[in-house]
Amino acid sequence: ILVDVGIDEEGNVTQAGGLLIQRMPGAPDGQIDMLQERLGSFPPIDELLNDGQYIDEIMGKAVSPLQVKELNRQPVDFFCRCSRKRFLNALSMLNYEDLKEMDGEGQEMVCQYCNNKEFISKDEIEKIVMDAQAKMN
Repeated sequence: ILVDVGIDEEGNVTQAGGLLIQRMPGAPDGQIDMLQERLGSFPPIDELLNDGQYIDEIMGKAVSPLQVKELNRQPVDFFCRCSRKRFLNALSMLNYEDLKEMDGEGQEMVCQYCNNKEFISKDEIEKIVMDAQAKMN
C-alpha cells in the first residue's frame, strides 16, 4: 500500500492518492521481492500527481515491468456517512447488560469522525433493550 497526502502552506489538503497492490495466488516470490524493493524507493505519490501524472500512469510505473490488471475502481470522497440510523444500529450491537445500564435515560452519541451529535431518546433505548432481551429468549 502506498498512500500520500499533499498539504499546502496553510495545512490544507490539496490532493491525496494511493495504490493498493495485492499478491495473487501463485505469484512468484521473486516478483513480490522486486515490487517491495521498487516501492521502497518510489517517489511520493503527491509529487507525481503534482507533476500532472494520473494514477493509472503512476500504477504502471510502480509495478513495471509487470502488467497491471485493474480489478476495481472506486471513487474516494471526503465526507462522513454517519446518520441517526447508524447510531441506532451501533447501539443495538451492544451487549444486553450495557444496554440495560442505559435504559431509563436518553443518550447523546457523538460521531468519532465528524463530531456530529445525535440524541437517542429514552424510548428508543428501551426499544433496543426489549429487542435485545427478545433475542436472548
